[in-house]
Amino acid sequence: MESLKMALQSKEGRANLLGMVLGIIVACGGGYLLRENTIACDIIVVAGSLFSMVGVERFCRLIVSFQNKNDSE
Repeated sequence: MESLKMALQSKEGRANLLGMVLGIIVACGGGYLLRENTIACDIIVVAGSLFSMVGVERFCRLIVSFQNKNDSE
């Protein structure tokens, strides 16, 4: 739990959380706005989802690195 708190307080952790949120907003908003054009809608939704998944992956790696740092001390 301590590593999660450290990740949330770090600048990189907040940037990753912002990336996750922006990816979700792009996927949802773009999918809604382009629902008439199926190909563009699919591209925007996939791009937003990938952007969000990259943020999640980087945030998880940050948590693990803080956890490893705490375990070594």
